[in-house]
Amino acid sequence: MKKVLVGLGVLVLVVVIGIVALPALVPIDQFKAQIAEAVKGQTGRDFAIKGEIKLSVIPNLGLSASDVTLANAPGMSPAPMVSFKRLDFDLRLLPLLSRQIEVARLVLVEPVINLEIDAKGRPNWVLEAPAPAGAPKPAQPAQSEAGDLAGLAALDLKLGDVRLESGRISYVDARTKAKVEIKDINLAVKLPDMAQPFAIDGKLAWNGKPITLGLGGQSLRALLSSAGTAINAKIAVDVVTLELGGSTKLVPEAAVDGTLALNVPSVRKLADWLGAPLAVPGTGLGPLAIKGKLKASPTNVAFTAADFNLDAIKAKGEVAVALGGVRPNAKGRLDVETLDLNPYLPPEAPAAGPGKTPTPASAPAPAAGAPWSDAPIDVSGLDAVDADFTLSTGQILVRKIKVGKSAVKVVLKDKKLALDLTELALYGGAGNGRITLDGTAAAPALGMVFDLKGIQTEPLLRDAADFDKLKASGDASIDVRTSGKSQKEMIARLQGKGAVALRDGALKGFNLESIAQNIGGGGTGADETKFAELGGTYTIADGVLKNSDLGMKAPLMRLMGEGTVDLRSTEVNYRLNPKLAATLQGQGGKSDAIGITVPIIVSGPWTNLSYKPDLSAMLKGAASAPLKVLEGAAGAVGAGVGALKNLIPGAGSSQPAGTSREATPARTPPAAPSNNPFGGLKKLFGN
Repeated sequence: MKKVLVGLGVLVLVVVIGIVALPALVPIDQFKAQIAEAVKGQTGRDFAIKGEIKLSVIPNLGLSASDVTLANAPGMSPAPMVSFKRLDFDLRLLPLLSRQIEVARLVLVEPVINLEIDAKGRPNWVLEAPAPAGAPKPAQPAQSEAGDLAGLAALDLKLGDVRLESGRISYVDARTKAKVEIKDINLAVKLPDMAQPFAIDGKLAWNGKPITLGLGGQSLRALLSSAGTAINAKIAVDVVTLELGGSTKLVPEAAVDGTLALNVPSVRKLADWLGAPLAVPGTGLGPLAIKGKLKASPTNVAFTAADFNLDAIKAKGEVAVALGGVRPNAKGRLDVETLDLNPYLPPEAPAAGPGKTPTPASAPAPAAGAPWSDAPIDVSGLDAVDADFTLSTGQILVRKIKVGKSAVKVVLKDKKLALDLTELALYGGAGNGRITLDGTAAAPALGMVFDLKGIQTEPLLRDAADFDKLKASGDASIDVRTSGKSQKEMIARLQGKGAVALRDGALKGFNLESIAQNIGGGGTGADETKFAELGGTYTIADGVLKNSDLGMKAPLMRLMGEGTVDLRSTEVNYRLNPKLAATLQGQGGKSDAIGITVPIIVSGPWTNLSYKPDLSAMLKGAASAPLKVLEGAAGAVGAGVGALKNLIPGAGSSQPAGTSREATPARTPPAAPSNNPFGGLKKLFGN
């Protein structure tokens, strides 16, 4: 018996000495070539271990390798697809006897991963073993991701010191020239066992900014099974913080049910960091905060009970996206308290002088003969998603313009967009409208229909254009359509019609009735000219707007106008015919009442219009006026000839055709009344 025990002791001693001495006795370094050949046979890529390989058995089964590379795909950049400076791996032996896997140490030092997509769209990370010449391609066995995850969940896995140190990942797409590089990647994994809480913490640097990553959960085994588990994830950088918490599972399919919170101190700074600076005017796009309930799966994503805050804009809403169709299908709503657009607009230009049209400070002057761009209009985005969305606002602020309660419904389906303004409260009136954009044809088609009723012009024009000379209740309508591949084509093909009708209003700043009364020695009255009607209709054909029925009925004056506006070149050719009539009747008066006409020619590009009185036409009209008109307006004619020089800018220097200053006797016009009402009329027409 004693000899048997001694023999067993010697055997154990030999085994222990053999295990300890095995790494020294086995020249594992000589197996580099065989290892490289085996890897190439499975991946089709050259594999090399340029450094040392070390193997240890006591106290743990350990492997260490240095300077390892896996070559890139053929035709890609010469740099290896994967390389790392050193790999250290220790596996405890005794737990293996009870079918437990305990990784004592796994450290990957300075790994570098270069991901590429070539010009033909082929990614370099697809690894395929080369098939023997003439051999048929073997059938791929059916794979079940859920089954693989369930298999991992059944493992009894414990992780000790698991780290990734100083890693780097780069991505290059030859098709789009996109480049992304993530540096200084450091990760640490904590997994006491499959049933206990786990955590992954790390840091990295992207675009020069450090990013902190965090992922934690209650149980990895539950996460990999249909039971699911509670998790929390966070990505934090000084320009954005994203947090997700809730119940999550990966089988039978990935699903999340929890809360999502996004905080951005400045949208502009975030865009700069992402490499896509926002060339947007104004001072807005500062802090952004979004928080709501997220429920997501591979086929459906829903974000509900959401609070949205951008600058001073506060809103609530929800959105659901179905991902199983030809394109994503989104449906949702957004309710905004006050939509103040002023922080997102360029600063206003200084007030324009008389006869000038103000333009935004940031808007460059259009090139002569080329006011519209001929750059192609890209509507490919219409094919990215189908959508059904509703936006409602309690108030909209644009410059000084205040729009009341409004609602817009947006429907996008099969590259056809319809935007319906179902509710609009605007300065005492209401309106509705519809804009359509069809991107199915080679040339996009655009349509617009709007109908406004009961709008109060005085506060609207005061807020919109600092103009307070027109007070009325008005209606307006527009119905236009066009198609084209550029702005220039769309304007050239523009067709449509519209109308403007103002009622029971007044032109402020002068009083025609007071003019007649002052000349005859009467009272002054209010400083405004009331009218019963002012308006007209227009048509648009091939980009040219035409109006022939502009009319205004007012005491002592009838205003008629006709002309065209060439939208293609912005050229205006219009004629105004204000007529001083021998009647104080406004409401119900004839629009063709006889009297003295003072035609005004409005011409030039709409950015620099000129106003010129047609004096020759005026004198012809006066010469042919019937005697009763001259009798009824004797005082007006006597004072009016001299006052006409003040009525229209430039009239004082105009000469009738065929006359000269030498041939015209000098005359002294009659003295104007002390409260000269022509100053207001001059200002009205001059502006």
